[in-house]
Amino acid sequence: MADQSPDLVLELPKDLLASRSASRGELVYQALLEAIRNGKLLPGYRIREEEIAAMLGVSRTPVREAIQQLQSRRLVEYA
Repeated sequence: MADQSPDLVLELPKDLLASRSASRGELVYQALLEAIRNGKLLPGYRIREEEIAAMLGVSRTPVREAIQQLQSRRLVEYA
């Protein structure tokens, strides 16, 4: 299992940020989903709430919400 992805760089989606209609959790979800789709977030990568929160400039709560959403879609496993 890979513990880190040195090339992982996440950004909040600018189009959703501009609309201000999306919650922070939705913004983080979209950022993580985009990273999965683009192959930046690889299988086995250990998602660390603190790391993702710091990278995106949000608290851990929206990161947890996003991870739960991804887990419900079976895109990540959360242990």
